[in-house]
Amino acid sequence: MFLAPLTLSMHPAMVAFTARFYFRDARKSYTQVYVCDLNGKHRNQISHGPHECDRVRWIGKHSIAYIVDGQQVRVLNLNTGRSRQVLRTETEFDLIESAPVRRNRGTSPLPHYEARGKSYAVNARRAKEATPPEPYYHRRLPITTELGVVEWAEPDNLVLRIRSSDIPLGNDYGDGTGGFVDAWVSRHKLFFVRYNTLSTWGEYYQLLTLDKAKTTELATGHELDVDTSRRWIGWVDHRNLPHKRGVPNYWIAGAGVKDWQTGKKVVLVDGLAYATSIGISPAAP
Repeated sequence: MFLAPLTLSMHPAMVAFTARFYFRDARKSYTQVYVCDLNGKHRNQISHGPHECDRVRWIGKHSIAYIVDGQQVRVLNLNTGRSRQVLRTETEFDLIESAPVRRNRGTSPLPHYEARGKSYAVNARRAKEATPPEPYYHRRLPITTELGVVEWAEPDNLVLRIRSSDIPLGNDYGDGTGGFVDAWVSRHKLFFVRYNTLSTWGEYYQLLTLDKAKTTELATGHELDVDTSRRWIGWVDHRNLPHKRGVPNYWIAGAGVKDWQTGKKVVLVDGLAYATSIGISPAAP
């Protein structure tokens, strides 16, 4: 497959996302891949046809990888427009997956995809079997940081323990089942991720920070792209139903990016649409 080059020197793509934009008539819509800048402008649709795309990930500053129909991984060079298949499953029941929470964009790691019970690192030319990254949901407590120890003080009560004092990090998981994902220190602040599962929303994640003994939520959603050594966070909202008169009862989910230092928020997907994944370029500040 060959596509026209999609990036211009004046407006390089900084965000890639997958979303389905519903039609209001009987036409069928598909989840496609889009790229844009950090202001949501200069948006280009880069996949076409009756295919479902998901789990878009950056490979360096100029290429992206994404899943097609749950069965193959394609890599697209945004400068040349060239696209190639690098991984494909053997059966229709063996779907390809990728972790929904990433927090090391600044080191520009290769994206990992899981298929056939194995892990593959995908570069710009091929997929190679590799040691899987530590599962995002298996980071075990306690975690020792330069600010203190993150641990459970009692069931469902997460704290930062500094000598003999405990700073609460929250224990509200609503009416679903939740837990702890990860914690780390960046810019002399503690950041941590929790998850929750609700029957309507599905699984979603919360990125929080502790500043002067106060916990603040920076982002929440079904998928998070985070690097707290940098400014921008990407998120995909948890799924929901529109509950509006005259609007079809389709699943909807928004997506956007946020400068967590200034609070600037840019919504990329909203309304009658269903976003499924997002990735921010390693070139983004």
